[in-house]
Amino acid sequence: MTANRYQDDQPTRLALLEQSLGSLKESLVKIDANMIRMETNMNKGFSDINKRIDDLSNSINNRLWRNFYFMVAGFASLFAIIGHGFKWF
Repeated sequence: MTANRYQDDQPTRLALLEQSLGSLKESLVKIDANMIRMETNMNKGFSDINKRIDDLSNSINNRLWRNFYFMVAGFASLFAIIGHGFKWF
């Protein structure tokens, strides 16, 4: 008796199943689009962070070289003053 009731209702059940599969497919497409958008935003953010880190490291590198040049010039002038004091030149 119950088997006949379910057999009569099969086209309706199949239609409901197809409808829910269609809505699941739409949801998955939306999720996929959101994931792609999030990945794009994250890549843009990471590239901005990488650019800032590169700029900062270049700035620090330039400052270190400038300080090195000033130190070499300072030692050279100190040796020149000492040499002049000892009448080496």
